[in-house]
Amino acid sequence: MLLAGEFESLAERVPTFGFDPVVGHPVEGHWGGYAGYVTQSIIAAEVQDLRAPHYYLCGPPVMVATIIEALDAHDVPHEHIHREQW
Repeated sequence: MLLAGEFESLAERVPTFGFDPVVGHPVEGHWGGYAGYVTQSIIAAEVQDLRAPHYYLCGPPVMVATIIEALDAHDVPHEHIHREQW
């Protein structure tokens, strides 16, 4: 995963930074984390107060829209949602 080491290092040094990657199509036997699309249940499992953090989203438009819907359902301020679509 590109830049994973850098993000993991940042998460170790900065208590308010979390790195929870979700891999769309993992190679069998080589990934122990979340797989598929980011879902509301994954977000709820990783974030205690959904309204506090900033979210940086990057991925297919359908995935980004689904995550934004989930965040909207939890009243996350729009200024806390940052996205890059491709």
